[in-house]
Amino acid sequence: MLNFLRCSCALFVLLSTGSVHSFESRGHAIICQIAYEQLTPKTQAKVDALVSLSPNQAFSTGCSWPDKVRDQTAFKHTKPWHYINVDRSATSVNADDCPREGCVVSAIAEMEKRLAKAPATDWQALFFLGHFIGDIHQPLHVSYGDDWGGNKVKVHLDNEKTNLHAVWDGRMFNSKEAYIRQQKRLMNKLTAEDVALANNLDALVWANESYAVTHAIYQHLDAPITLNRDELTDERDLLELRIGLAALRLAHVLETLFGSSTSNP
Repeated sequence: MLNFLRCSCALFVLLSTGSVHSFESRGHAIICQIAYEQLTPKTQAKVDALVSLSPNQAFSTGCSWPDKVRDQTAFKHTKPWHYINVDRSATSVNADDCPREGCVVSAIAEMEKRLAKAPATDWQALFFLGHFIGDIHQPLHVSYGDDWGGNKVKVHLDNEKTNLHAVWDGRMFNSKEAYIRQQKRLMNKLTAEDVALANNLDALVWANESYAVTHAIYQHLDAPITLNRDELTDERDLLELRIGLAALRLAHVLETLFGSSTSNP
């Protein structure tokens, strides 16, 4: 937890001095690919068997599927499942912050139940689970409803018009190549403390970690917001930590679900 707090403190300083929809599909792909690589061969085979039932070619690419379908009539009810909103005065995220229609915390629990019930057939639950575990680790998915999780907060990033949510979705990284390099180096950057932190599989804890970052961002947010990618080193480090934790936790969850399953791949 100390490393996480140090990153957050660095974030406070950068935003206070002005120097500084879900993860982009590449971000989700990184999370799910890293998670897949952590699985035992037996669990990988079960994941592969589920993926083969879907329109997708790989688990990594399938993890962005929930974003692609949420505007379709059959999946419109899943839109609130990508995030959780809290009151501006909130100091933490609680279970009762989740509305009746659901939120990312309840959706993760629901997809775990679905996979446990149908581990050999419910490929949609697999992709939803991978996607939502990514979403809950993106700080602006645990945020405020009045500005749509930062989507209404205008930002100029390297002279490009964007918004605060998009910056934390991954726009702070320079390019596709940056994502590829990130995937290769990410696991080597995680400390023993980070790995130990990843063993906590309580989605509400994950939400509160993200909200700690969101709360820090908004405490020091002044308009207009003009950012330069070259100056976002600490923010990128923090987002990489969130991505790494998401990947390790997803691997833990899948290993638990499929490892305890008696179904054949």
